[in-house]
Amino acid sequence: MRGKAYILGKVLQQTMSRQPVTLKDLAKALGVSPSTVSRALKDSHEISDATKQAVWRLAQKLDYQPNLIAQRLLSRRSYTVGVIVPEISYFFNSEAIRGIEDILLKAGYNLTICQTHESYSREVQHCENLLANRVDGIISSISGETQQLAHFHRIREQGIPLVLFDRGFNVPNVSKVMIDNEEAAATGVAHLIGTGCRRIAFLMGPANLPIANARKRGYLRALEAAAIPFDPALTCHCQFSGDMGLAAAMRLLRLSPRPDAIFAINDRIALGVLAAARKLGLRVPEDLSVLGFNDEPYSALLSPSLSTILQPAYPMGQEAARMFLRQLEDPAAPPEVRILQTRLVVRESTRG
Repeated sequence: MRGKAYILGKVLQQTMSRQPVTLKDLAKALGVSPSTVSRALKDSHEISDATKQAVWRLAQKLDYQPNLIAQRLLSRRSYTVGVIVPEISYFFNSEAIRGIEDILLKAGYNLTICQTHESYSREVQHCENLLANRVDGIISSISGETQQLAHFHRIREQGIPLVLFDRGFNVPNVSKVMIDNEEAAATGVAHLIGTGCRRIAFLMGPANLPIANARKRGYLRALEAAAIPFDPALTCHCQFSGDMGLAAAMRLLRLSPRPDAIFAINDRIALGVLAAARKLGLRVPEDLSVLGFNDEPYSALLSPSLSTILQPAYPMGQEAARMFLRQLEDPAAPPEVRILQTRLVVRESTRG
């Protein structure tokens, strides 16, 4: 009986003669079934990590290229996934996309990436266009304007896998991967209180954004736990575009008495707060503590460096991609909800 070494040698000869290596060739060389190789290449949870590594190494060594046309005809799939985000330029979104891509490329999928620029109408249009182009699924972080959810319900009604990440915890009966925004905000505000701050403002971002409302609940919870009365004048909405919260921060810092800390809904808005403090001659953190959210790469490089709450963007993207693949394998499975952990990162912009 011919052994694996002989079979592998024949496959190598085939490669040298420029004949394309097939899925069956990989299976023969490894002594496993073609279906095992197929699932391993798609990063299926049913296949052990050791088997996946063996398949990926051999596929790379033999320059295996899947026959995408044949796959699409046989499976009636496009092997394309639509990814909808508010802005690709946001570090959080680009890292989440990287996580999605790293999982789905191994599974043989391409990504079509769309930006809403926080527009509900663009989000609806992107969903319609992606469905018209027969994508196999949609992974989305909803726009800041979105309140009506009919376009997401239509996707599910058509049997198309749908996964939401970061935003969208208020969308029912949909798989989603999120953080606990309320708990993360409560942890951050409790840190500010623990350093002696008592008049803490919250710069919330766009009105009606669900994550802003969740983080406000955490903000209020931390104040209540410390017996600090809530002052409505210390909460303020602003847009993510334009001056990144500079004007809103200026209004807050001109209050009398002025805030001794500002919690910003993300690090970009925190930049606007730092700029406002400089304009008014305030020292950070001596006169004003500043806390952001997301832990963008530049946060550690600012002067003073920015205290913030780390949100796990890359793992969130990976888990969203895995949820999509699980939906493909078992369309009847109930929706999943995964909550990932955040971490407070203390730097120079808050008191020691």
